[in-house]
Amino acid sequence: MHVRLTAEGNTARIQVVDNGAGIAPENKDQLFSQGFTTREGGQGLGLHSSALEAKMLGGRLSLESEGEGKGATATLELPIQGGASPASA
Repeated sequence: MHVRLTAEGNTARIQVVDNGAGIAPENKDQLFSQGFTTREGGQGLGLHSSALEAKMLGGRLSLESEGEGKGATATLELPIQGGASPASA
């Protein structure tokens, strides 16, 4: 597993890259749908609520995979807020 942290313009990007189970192509369009799960006993709330929270913060959450058995990359992008820090105010 690798974690990448980058900033470009006014956007901070956190990526988590793994070489795990990957994502089946037929599941890609449903990943962030409320109630969708591939785990036994799962509730399908984790990715859905995480994507909603990222959107509320002005960012986005995405998942990419080349297919099953090929790992996945989760990317969280969030705006970098400008202005004075609390210590300098």
